[in-house]
Amino acid sequence: AIAIADTLRPEARETAAKLQQMGKKVVMLTGDNPRTAGTIARQLGLDEFQANLLPGDKVEAIKSYQAQGQIVAMVGDGIND
Repeated sequence: AIAIADTLRPEARETAAKLQQMGKKVVMLTGDNPRTAGTIARQLGLDEFQANLLPGDKVEAIKSYQAQGQIVAMVGDGIND
């Protein structure tokens, strides 16, 4: 078997923690499978994530948060974001 894993950037945990300390809700939207996404979310200390998303799904998720009156900031790591 071959296993490939992405590693978190060193500042990712610290950044997520700082945002949460500021009272911000941090949500991960990802194209990764739910198992991988859950592992990463736990490493980051996140309570919420959405997995198996295509780029358009991410846009719809953001629009949904905005429709609920939430102010959204988004960070991406690739062209699909």
